[in-house]
Amino acid sequence: SCGCVNDVGGKKRCVNFLFARCPGRNECRTNRECRRGDVCVQFGACCGNPRLNICVPECGTETNRAASEEPAAPFAAALAGD
Repeated sequence: SCGCVNDVGGKKRCVNFLFARCPGRNECRTNRECRRGDVCVQFGACCGNPRLNICVPECGTETNRAASEEPAAPFAAALAGD
């Protein structure tokens, strides 16, 4: 479930979108605003608003390893290649 993207600072990061949800508002503007092991990435384009950012765990972090096996809707089909 990991993919590589640029964080909001422009640095390439491999992150896990398994539990990503369309945010109703910006969750972050910088990586420092996210909890430890998470990074701030632009995500809103998937939700119809390209200006929204969310905090997601980097691959290989404790948060990522604790994730369950079931992807969140609406991303389950995309992850399955449907």
